[in-house]
Amino acid sequence: MCAFGPMKRFVYMALFIIFWGGMIELIQPSVNRYGEWLDFYADTFGVILVMLSRVLIDYFFKSKDKV
Repeated sequence: MCAFGPMKRFVYMALFIIFWGGMIELIQPSVNRYGEWLDFYADTFGVILVMLSRVLIDYFFKSKDKV
């Protein structure tokens, strides 16, 4: 439900998710897996898309309230 809460908390959670994805990719080589940076980029891109969606939803719903 973080996506529907305050924007500040949403941004902190998004940054944490990006950080966590990077840490997972760094740890994977030590447990006999391949750390792929393309996975990290895909995670980051997904977070950015969600953040953009949240900003657009906030913009359109708040602009309807003012009219």
